[in-house]
Amino acid sequence: MRGFIIGSIMAAIAVMAPGAGAAADDDPLLETIAQQSGGAFMAATGVPALILAVVHDGKSVVVGFGERAGPGSPAPDGSTIFRTGSLYKTFSGAMLSSLVSEGKLGFEDRPGTHLKWDIEWPALAGRDIRVIDLATHASGLPRDLVLPEGQTLDPAASVDQSIFEATFSRPLLFAPGTGVSYSNVGFDLLSHVMAAAAGEPYFDYLTKKILQPNGFTSTTLTPDASQLANRLHGQSPAGKEIPDAGVAPADASGGFFSTADDMVRWLSWHLRAERDDDAGIRLLDHAQWMSRDGLSPVFLSTAEIGRMDAMGLAWVIMHPDGDRPLVYQKTGARSGIVSHFAFSPARGVGVFAAINRFDVSATEQLGALANTIITDLASR
Repeated sequence: MRGFIIGSIMAAIAVMAPGAGAAADDDPLLETIAQQSGGAFMAATGVPALILAVVHDGKSVVVGFGERAGPGSPAPDGSTIFRTGSLYKTFSGAMLSSLVSEGKLGFEDRPGTHLKWDIEWPALAGRDIRVIDLATHASGLPRDLVLPEGQTLDPAASVDQSIFEATFSRPLLFAPGTGVSYSNVGFDLLSHVMAAAAGEPYFDYLTKKILQPNGFTSTTLTPDASQLANRLHGQSPAGKEIPDAGVAPADASGGFFSTADDMVRWLSWHLRAERDDDAGIRLLDHAQWMSRDGLSPVFLSTAEIGRMDAMGLAWVIMHPDGDRPLVYQKTGARSGIVSHFAFSPARGVGVFAAINRFDVSATEQLGALANTIITDLASR
C-alpha cells in the first residue's frame, strides 16, 4: 500500500512537471530537485501557481507550476512579476548596513537625530527607540499604523509625519530592545530615517547601491505594461482575485514588484563568498543582532514561517537543528501573493518560492519546502 501511495504521488508530479516553465544553469540535480519538490508541493496544497527558485554553489534554476492568472493561463516563469510584500524589508537591512558602513547612520542613533519632526518620540521604562530596534522588530511599536480619526490611507502614498504621530500617541507594546514583535510601522519609519541619512529617496539609494550594480532588471515600484502582462495574480483564501493595492515609494514595509530571476540575483548576492565591495555590507546584514534568550515577548508567529532563534536586520534566523543547517529566512505577503526567501550563507544554498493564494496551510508548507530543499542540498 505504501508503495502504491508513493507511486501515485510521483505520477501526479510527473504529469504536472511538463507544464512548468524553467530556466537553469545546466544543472540536472537542481532541475530534478526543483521539479519534484515543486510538483509534490502543488499536489499537496492545490494552490493555483508556484514559482520556485533554487541556488546552490553558484548555479540556479527557476521553475513555475500551475496557472499564473486564472484558468487557461500559462505557468509563471522567471520573468513573471509579483508583489514581494515584506521581502522588501530584507533590502532595507542591506541599505541600513550600507549607510552604517559609510558612516551616515548608526545602529544606536535615534530616529529624531535624522528626522527633524516636531513630535514627541515614544519611549517606555527609560528606553527610547534606536535604529537597530526598528530593523529587528524590537521597537515596541504596533504591527500596523494607527490612523487619525476619520482619515484613510492611500496604499500608494507614502506615510507622512501626521500618521506616525497618531501611532506614537499609543503606548508602546514593550520597552524598546527588550522583546520582538513584528512591526510594519518600524520599517516604514526606518525607510524615512534612511532616506534622510542618505540625502536622497530610499528607492533611489537602493537602486544605486544594490540593484544596478548587481544586474537586477525587473525590481521596480512602477512595472511597465509588458511586465504587468506577465503578472502573477493573487487570490484570497476563497479563491477570489485580489487587485493590486499599489506601492508607496518611501515605505519599506509593503513591497515593490520583482521577479524570480531577480530573487536569484538577491540570493546570489547573499551567498557570495568573495571579499568584494559589498562584503562589509553583508557582514553587518548577516550579524545576529537579537538573541531569543531573555527576550519578552517574542511574537512573530502571524508574520513569519518557522521559529526565531535570533534576529538579523529583518532576517529571522534559525539555528541549526538536526540535519538542517543555519538558515536566514523572511516571509512576505501582499495582494494575494505569499513569498518566502531562505538561505544558508555558510553552505552556499538558498531558495525562493512564491504562491498566489492566501492560504495558511500552504504558507506553512512553503517554509517546509524551502528548508527541506536547503537540507537536501547541504545536510549537516
